[in-house]
Amino acid sequence: MLNRLIKSYSRRPFPPNYKALKCMRVSYSQFAEDLMVSNILGYEKENGYYVDVGCSHPINYSNTYLFYQRGYRGICIDPNDFYTNHWKKYRPKDSFGVYGIGMKNEELNYIKYKDYPECNRIVTDEELNLLDKKGRHPSYLKNTIKVKKLVDILLSYKWFPERFDYLNVDCEHLDLEVIKSNDFARFRPKVISVEDLFEEDKNSEIYKYLQNLDYEKKGQFGLSKIFVDKSYSDY
Repeated sequence: MLNRLIKSYSRRPFPPNYKALKCMRVSYSQFAEDLMVSNILGYEKENGYYVDVGCSHPINYSNTYLFYQRGYRGICIDPNDFYTNHWKKYRPKDSFGVYGIGMKNEELNYIKYKDYPECNRIVTDEELNLLDKKGRHPSYLKNTIKVKKLVDILLSYKWFPERFDYLNVDCEHLDLEVIKSNDFARFRPKVISVEDLFEEDKNSEIYKYLQNLDYEKKGQFGLSKIFVDKSYSDY
């Protein structure tokens, strides 16, 4: 009975043992990451701040749209300019920027698919070589995109606070570089959700790096791991 009720109030299924489900909240995330983060930050909290790197579509599978609805505002970053008009239409109060994020200022390979623009993405040299060799993928154009450090982008938004609520990172294989490109002494989020391809923490460089920055892992949904700053005591 409970599972049927949960599914009726949710856009997509999520773990039935999740503590926040008793509140019957709607989830827009792929694996209900937004509900777990909301449980940590507090369901009644409004007017917070977030950074969403690799944000893609402003609503579908978004880990931050739930918070936008509650009055949060933030900086949302994606290298795919295909989504620019979507963000202007559906989340006009957020700041959407088309950037690549990395450890240093450089240019990376960027491919644009002719028939699937929503799949445009940054690729490594190795991936690009594999795509060229296989030749079984949809037609695409090879390009480059300028990369900036996350801290430099945050510094360019004078209104954004140094202590903020939520950092979401979903950049395929570049997640660790994105996290490292931030200055956590300057801009420190309370909660971080990040895609991590290593299920076991002992093999995860992301886990080790955030642990050294005094973040504690609170849970995992799909490939997303949730970390919370140990210096906060109100959760």
